[in-house]
Amino acid sequence: GYRQRLDESFDAKQAQAALTVQERERERILGDIHDGMGLQLQALLAQVEAGDMPRRDLALEVRTAIEQMRMLVSNAEQFDGDLLMLFGQIRHQLERRLNHCGIRLVWRCKVDPAIQSLSGAHCIALQRLVFELTTNVMRHANARTMTIHVEADPAKPDTLMLRLEDDGVGFDPSLASHGSGLRSIAH
Repeated sequence: GYRQRLDESFDAKQAQAALTVQERERERILGDIHDGMGLQLQALLAQVEAGDMPRRDLALEVRTAIEQMRMLVSNAEQFDGDLLMLFGQIRHQLERRLNHCGIRLVWRCKVDPAIQSLSGAHCIALQRLVFELTTNVMRHANARTMTIHVEADPAKPDTLMLRLEDDGVGFDPSLASHGSGLRSIAH
């Protein structure tokens, strides 16, 4: 009777809530593909069509796109917001890319207990930022070593601070062309 209808109603609402969560995750993944990989592939295609992209840079961009795709799939399958796991994945992917280019990675990560997790959107934004910065070092810096520092901001202990340094040639931001890489970093 009444109890059975109540149970059925509860079960239906739980099933609807699960579908809503799945739909939100699906929309997030589609947005990540469109905003991340889609824009990167579009920019890559424009450079290839213009004919002004050296083969080494083309290979680097294709590798970056593949790694970003792997990152999206990995995040969709297993990521729970754990920062140590996130930084472990980033480090693993960066070391492979940098070693391929003859650049040594120095990793200094001190994750404060006050910042043990980030939302999925923040994690993806952080990964994209680190990958874009790394791509710029690989393409433009002529560096032998790249160092990544991750720690809590001393002024705001619940805020994460990321600093990337390299021993390359450097650049003057006011003179740099504002290509898709710098726009992506600013975004």
